[in-house]
Amino acid sequence: MAFNTLKQVFTSAPILTYWVLNAQLIVETNASDYALAAILSIITKNNEIYPVAFHSQMFSALELNYNVYDKELLVIFKAFKIWRHYLEGSASPIDVVTDHKNLEYFSTTKILMH
Repeated sequence: MAFNTLKQVFTSAPILTYWVLNAQLIVETNASDYALAAILSIITKNNEIYPVAFHSQMFSALELNYNVYDKELLVIFKAFKIWRHYLEGSASPIDVVTDHKNLEYFSTTKILMH
């Protein structure tokens, strides 16, 4: 979704799109001290990004005690668990976008055990 002006960004809400089989996927995640948020998007053939689903929730009492890098990884885990039916069997690698530098090691791991 390309916005031409800053006014369009603030006056236009992103509209959820339909699922497109075999589209490239992006999972964007973020964690604050008290809550998590994630967005599942697809990239169209025109290289436009459209959101498919949103998720947010407050951390549990136990999760509030996690370190920031654990919270950031927890958001990724929960996003993949919630959207498993979309992500499993993806035709292309799934891009995970997060703002925490410590998770670079996680992105280089090639084999994850159940």
